[in-house]
Amino acid sequence: MSPSLTIDAGIAHLTLRRPSKLNRLNRADLQLVQTHCAQLRQEHKVRVLVLRAETLGQAQPVFSAGFDVNDFDPQAQDNSFFEQTVDALAALPQVTIAAVNGSVYGGATDLVLACDLRVGLADAVFRMPACALGLHYYPHGLQRFVRVLGPDLSKQLFLSAQAISFQRLYDL
Repeated sequence: MSPSLTIDAGIAHLTLRRPSKLNRLNRADLQLVQTHCAQLRQEHKVRVLVLRAETLGQAQPVFSAGFDVNDFDPQAQDNSFFEQTVDALAALPQVTIAAVNGSVYGGATDLVLACDLRVGLADAVFRMPACALGLHYYPHGLQRFVRVLGPDLSKQLFLSAQAISFQRLYDL
């Protein structure tokens, strides 16, 4: 099931709805998120967007495991679709809140950082394994990491690929 958008009394909820796949995002999901963002830019009565995820049925709650690498096309001329999606979320005029009810991996870390506010379960973890996987990360994502988390923590997360708890992020 794809990400869904609901609006009620000035509050929008963008919900990732693929818990059986750890809420990994494929190209169709990213297109839908971009479509929802375009709709929200026109919804002047909506003041807040809450980004959340379904985690029912998961052994350990995972907010999102990022981009589904099975949908990655190494032959594509332009693989910036994920970056464009996160940038669309970051550019929304509404206050955006990531309600992180599980661990966050890969590109989903940038979705969370693109929000104005983040709340998460203390024992959930935040992990960026791009470097360990030999993947290049896109410029806006790197800049967002440094702007939100600072250069030292950003380097630690990218270069070590170690998980850090939301409690530790809060403490920092």
